[in-house]
Amino acid sequence: MIACEGDFDVPAALEHIASTQELNADPSTRLAASASTTFPKNNEPLQFTVTASETALTLTGPACSLRWAPPEVLNGETLGLAGDIWALGWIAWEALTDDYPFEELKLDFEVTMRIIEGHLPSIYDHDQLSQIRSLCSPMQSCWKPEPKERPSAIECLKTLRWIENRGKHRLQNRHEEASKMYEEGLSIARSTGDQNMVAELLVLLVENQPGQFGLVGAEASLTEALTIFKRVGNDGGQANALREIGEVQRSQGRHVEAEPWFTEALAIYKRIGRDLGQANTLRGLGDVQRSLSKNFEAETSFNPALAIYESLGHKLGRANALSGLGNVCLARSEYTEAEAGYTQALAIYESIGNDLGRVTAALDLSRIRFRQARYAEAKALINETEGISKRLDYSWGMRTSEIILRRILEAESRRSVELGSSL
Repeated sequence: MIACEGDFDVPAALEHIASTQELNADPSTRLAASASTTFPKNNEPLQFTVTASETALTLTGPACSLRWAPPEVLNGETLGLAGDIWALGWIAWEALTDDYPFEELKLDFEVTMRIIEGHLPSIYDHDQLSQIRSLCSPMQSCWKPEPKERPSAIECLKTLRWIENRGKHRLQNRHEEASKMYEEGLSIARSTGDQNMVAELLVLLVENQPGQFGLVGAEASLTEALTIFKRVGNDGGQANALREIGEVQRSQGRHVEAEPWFTEALAIYKRIGRDLGQANTLRGLGDVQRSLSKNFEAETSFNPALAIYESLGHKLGRANALSGLGNVCLARSEYTEAEAGYTQALAIYESIGNDLGRVTAALDLSRIRFRQARYAEAKALINETEGISKRLDYSWGMRTSEIILRRILEAESRRSVELGSSL
């Protein structure tokens, strides 16, 4: 017997299954797992107890093992490694929802019929799971009725690894690393036929590095994603794709074309009650409206976006909304209000390690300092971020720094001439 008991995170357990599958030719070696009924915090790994047995899959928990049994076993077939993957889906379900499988059913017969007939919980309609969409598709793939169609342990491990790493890379503005993780995920999703995840990753790839695709490539990827989402009836996915098309149009300076995409996405987010989607769309819509000199409309977009971000504790979104409001105030020459928005945004960007946002907010502040004739402070802000702009190859940051510095030198030169003539 191979006994391994203790607390492991999900990737560690999958490594155990994968190594057993690769190194131990005995197919009777199985994974046994019991899920913790404690709902994990967003930054904590899922935890459960792992025990490997040579004879059977023994699942312990608040109800009998039947609830975790795959349909092929209930139909009299021999338990295989695919059964471990089926159980893994339920482990994730229990850890994320604090519900054990078929908790509402009391009779074993009812549970058996549900499993055999394929009447499993609707993942995408579940309130908690709908907020963790990146886990929904992998979980659902673990529950495919045909054992051969379920992902392997290594495929599950790869999926969880890129889910874990992608957020870190994006939050810290490491776009190249994030894109690699998305591409790995896309390859896995295409190979397993997971159309929903294919569409989501196409959107994320464009969202992460829109310039990498170009306008035509980005629109092609997003159109493919939108088509898939419509076919599978994923309203949230449709809204995400629509919003990202708007973002691509906006990034190309096509603000008039971008506005209706954001408006359509916003209507869907409101209908299905997606707060974060609404906030992100309002922020993008506000940027478009500001660029079209619709300052009042922009303000009415940024303010509710900021309120939603604050209610969700979404730091990056809050910083982006504050920066947008700062831009509106700057356009109105309301320097005190603009300065407050940029200063708060800069502090948040620095706290979460978002270098791109940090440079943008610092240069926005530098523009205010220049207009206030506080030239030394303006130059200090530029000097603090000059190296970051070069490292990121941030063309807007480098170009804006040069423009502000040139104007400062011109202003200081004029001041020197004026002082000299007054003597």
